Amino acid sequence: MNDTNFDLFHLTVKLSRLDREDLVIKTLVDSLNQIFPQPGISYDEKQPSPKKECITIATAEDQFGSLQFKTNPSKEEKEKIQQTASLAAIILQNLKRQKAEEQLKEKEKTYRTVFENTGTATIIIEKDTTISLVNQEFTRLYGKPGRKWKTR
Repeated sequence: MNDTNFDLFHLTVKLSRLDREDLVIKTLVDSLNQIFPQPGISYDEKQPSPKKECITIATAEDQFGSLQFKTNPSKEEKEKIQQTASLAAIILQNLKRQKAEEQLKEKEKTYRTVFENTGTATIIIEKDTTISLVNQEFTRLYGKPGRKWKTR
């Protein structure tokens, strides 16, 4: 493995350990400029200009901006930067999913807190009339229903 590939491998490992999108982008750009100083790489979160040489940081699902160059990189440099940008996009997409999951868990926690502390017996009945969830007040007043207990 040549030095550039080794550096890019370590960069990818470093990026995968970061927990914020902005740190991934900053580390990516700073590190690429150290590895490839000639093209003068910058980041733009907007759609790339068709007139400028750039590499989009994207997955099939999400676009995270683009890497733009002051001077055109060589074909080999561009391929390596593109591969690294693709890996960075996957890391960014994973961070985005983790953030969405954390937000969902927080909303669920809030919902459960409200559900359990309403002071009213509360029950959730599915379309097939199966009881899927009861709160503590319902259990105190009526007992806990069986798993597949039907309402009708």
